[in-house]
Amino acid sequence: MNYDQRVTSFRFMGDQLDAVATLAITTTEKTVYVWDYVLLQIIAESTDGHTGASISCSSVSPISGIIATGDSKGNITIWDHVNNILLHYSPDSVKGNGVFSLSFSPHSPNLIVIGYNNGTLMVFDIESGGIVHQLIGHSNQIHSLSWSETPDMDMFTIPLDQVLSDAETNIPKFLISSSKDETIKVWDAIDYDLVYDINVPKPKQTKNNRIWISTCWNPKSIDEFVSTTRNGGLIQWKLNHNTNKYSKKNFEYGHNRMVFSVNNVFKNRIISISMDRKIIIWDTRTRKKRTIFPSLGGFAYKIDISPLDPSRLAIGVGDNTIQVWNVGKVGYKTVTLWKGLQSKITCIKWHTKETGVLAFGSQDGKVGIYNVFSVKLTQLKTYHKGTVYSLDFGPHPQTEESFTALYSCGGGIILVHDLWKPKNKALDVNNLILQANSEILNIYKMIYPSLDSFPKRTEIRFSKDETMISIGNAKGLIEIYSVPQFKLINIFNDHKKMINRLDWKIDRNILASASSDNTINIYVVDPEEEYVEKSKFQMGNDNLIHSFGHAREVLDIAWCPFDTNLIMSSSSDMSAQIWDLSDNTVRPIHNIRGHSGPINTCAWSLINQKFIYTGSSDQTVRQWVYDEQVYENPPDPKPRKRKRKRKKNRGNANKAAEETFILSNKDIDKSKESSIFRINNQHGSIDDFELCVQNIQYQNQSETGIRNNLLVSDGPAFLDIKGKEYLDKNEIDKYLLTEFWKGNIIPVLDFVIKNDRITPSWLSISPLAGIDIWMQMTEIYAKKLEDIGKYHQSSMYYISIHQIENAINVYLKANMYPDALALAKSRLSPRDPWINSIIEEWGIFFEKRNRYIAACNCYITIGEYERAIAVVHQLGDQENLERAIKLAEMCNHEEAYEQLTQQLLKMDPNTEDIVDA
Repeated sequence: MNYDQRVTSFRFMGDQLDAVATLAITTTEKTVYVWDYVLLQIIAESTDGHTGASISCSSVSPISGIIATGDSKGNITIWDHVNNILLHYSPDSVKGNGVFSLSFSPHSPNLIVIGYNNGTLMVFDIESGGIVHQLIGHSNQIHSLSWSETPDMDMFTIPLDQVLSDAETNIPKFLISSSKDETIKVWDAIDYDLVYDINVPKPKQTKNNRIWISTCWNPKSIDEFVSTTRNGGLIQWKLNHNTNKYSKKNFEYGHNRMVFSVNNVFKNRIISISMDRKIIIWDTRTRKKRTIFPSLGGFAYKIDISPLDPSRLAIGVGDNTIQVWNVGKVGYKTVTLWKGLQSKITCIKWHTKETGVLAFGSQDGKVGIYNVFSVKLTQLKTYHKGTVYSLDFGPHPQTEESFTALYSCGGGIILVHDLWKPKNKALDVNNLILQANSEILNIYKMIYPSLDSFPKRTEIRFSKDETMISIGNAKGLIEIYSVPQFKLINIFNDHKKMINRLDWKIDRNILASASSDNTINIYVVDPEEEYVEKSKFQMGNDNLIHSFGHAREVLDIAWCPFDTNLIMSSSSDMSAQIWDLSDNTVRPIHNIRGHSGPINTCAWSLINQKFIYTGSSDQTVRQWVYDEQVYENPPDPKPRKRKRKRKKNRGNANKAAEETFILSNKDIDKSKESSIFRINNQHGSIDDFELCVQNIQYQNQSETGIRNNLLVSDGPAFLDIKGKEYLDKNEIDKYLLTEFWKGNIIPVLDFVIKNDRITPSWLSISPLAGIDIWMQMTEIYAKKLEDIGKYHQSSMYYISIHQIENAINVYLKANMYPDALALAKSRLSPRDPWINSIIEEWGIFFEKRNRYIAACNCYITIGEYERAIAVVHQLGDQENLERAIKLAEMCNHEEAYEQLTQQLLKMDPNTEDIVDA
């Protein structure tokens, strides 16, 4: 289930009527939902419980199934969702103090214990509405409350007829409370006397550690419970009720950050959820981990597997963490590195010669080294002015000793860091290239006339023997240099857009490149080759042996370590592809689908030949057996923009946009609706005397099966008759309403979808049928709005279901380029090539309408200077010819400058002095 607001609590519960397992959820929008977690259907919801405050916690009675919620102003709401009864309480003694925790007693259906922000703890009777006991002891927020379970208690529900009173059993009953004051108190749950007062052990280093103490009883136990510590540890406490003493034992290492929640699951199992993004199931008998579920809190930007320890997989994540998984063990032993990381981790790279050493680069331009064994962070002094996109280890260019340096690519440049001297200033690779190749700038200028410096660097990768380095650039250029001399070997200019990834084949000098132009190129490189200057139209063609790709941008590539004829690619088309390059051909053999966002990174397992890993913007990393996939080819191309016939008489565009975006009162149908049952003017109406006779017979139980009399018939039976009548008469809206009243939500919505009858009313209830139905209906309705010219509303609906591409396309099809560009810049990555494509299309739009200066501005924005000069030149008059000359001069486009000045002299010889100046 998806919600627009932050979920503040959830509780499993049982239904006393039909034993259907449900889950009660509270959110900050002051709403409580009860839903069937098997069918993913909302059963009931309440929005009337809290006013002017956010719900902070909830509890479900294991006896009656009643739900209690508390809010930030100290109010308590009791909700019987079966009978739809709401009760509100606000004890005077704690008014204004926020409720921090709640827990119904499993021993009495009317008692609930309430913990407040200031440490107040009280037992409340919901039947009488009064305070039964006030428990004195804590001095700060009450974090958790936990009742002991007797051996005959079920985990979720206790039938009412089996609830024993305190006098009927001699089994002790206890309540645990934990607090931000770092104490745990165990109370007698009958007299509410304090039995044990326990101080939670403090770690040696407590600086900057936030505090959250959670507790839970071991399943079916009254003398053992588990608590968390400040640094993510778990402790098992053993109570001796004869001596009122206690002992403790630590669980094995599991979490390395604060644990939010710990709960018993079944038998000897408990589950813990931590800030380190891990969910762990523990065995309370051995105090060891049984299962670990790692999770991510942001995009997976890069996956890298250690060549020295193939079981260790690292992930650079957009939640400012690095996840390190031990994939060689069942359950994935995981470590989260977070200390000192203050930005998204956009790239990572394992050291090729030192085990456990991991380099990282971040969105804020910083580069560092983490030792994953000692968890020691070393920040390198020199950082980039923009996002770091790529890292690699290679030989240091300025030392005769053979030791490894770290190369980082970010902000358009490449830096070389001395790992032995991290405080030293890093070297700029552009300077090294210029020193070894004095003509390099002239070579760039021949390829890109408007370029008078080094191109923006986007990728680096060393060959496997570290004798060559390949460099990718923003405009698609690939450069090959010898190492450590940095002598130019070759330049490939076959790609038309940014290079996202480069990778060298293991056994040969063959280089693969992945680009935003949707292609993968394979080049053969001779390390002994000397660069020979060529025409820009011939560059790279002699070395290019294969070119293939996806329908969208190719974001990552990786050669297979076991079969060098296989290469894997990942793409913005949300798929990864295995390609077979044997027999000098390219053959797609396996396509991996399942992610719901672009696949940013991919990697081959170094342990299992059939395993691969993919990381996506959907915030998941997934392991696949690639030869078990049902698809062979990448997904069919889906153009981002389709041509649309322009409607006549659209009128003023700004006015149209305003009218489609603003919904005024006049747009709402204000006519009053009447009953769908015309019972006063048809046979069988309520004023038919024959029905009076039937009614008496029914009351005397001498007449049964009356279905057409609304007063005495069974509701569903009556609606069955009326629904069939409406369907026969083609009164579809009335038929659908009767079916909806009967609770046939999914069939009704299915009918609505298939018969194109989606309206805002049906769309508003579609979440009751599950997220998939809601998203399907929203997409259809958004398309419907687009077709009738309601572009802003259509875009909003697409955005609500995370279809940003479709939302942008709505504006593009309507030639609403400013809206499309603003949305793209707000929702897409700044590196997304689609942003430049939109600007380019906007320029073409202006050019077709003879708005050449506006078109020129667009082309300049995306670096298309030659095109910008040409479009101004098209105006043909002297003033604009002079403007074109000025642009050519500013862009250092000598060829255009010379040609245009000659034209100007021919047009007006008197301008010779101006030209000379």
